[in-house]
Amino acid sequence: MVTISLREETRKKILSIAGELQKQKGERVDFDEVINYLADAYKKREQNRELFELFCRPVPKARFKDLYALLIKERRMDEQRG
Repeated sequence: MVTISLREETRKKILSIAGELQKQKGERVDFDEVINYLADAYKKREQNRELFELFCRPVPKARFKDLYALLIKERRMDEQRG
């Protein structure tokens, strides 16, 4: 067990999150569970960011005109499907 120092404002934020987690789980949660939840959420956000950056990279040898034409074609097909 380790003791950590928190500002009062931070403690209140963690208590608020603990209350929300308690509602979701239907059972009491402690600060350790809240901090683990926040750490997991941070990691997940970072992984999503990495995927976002991966999919936003330029496509080698791709021509804008060709990709735009494909986008328009697919959009029209979506509209026809209704």
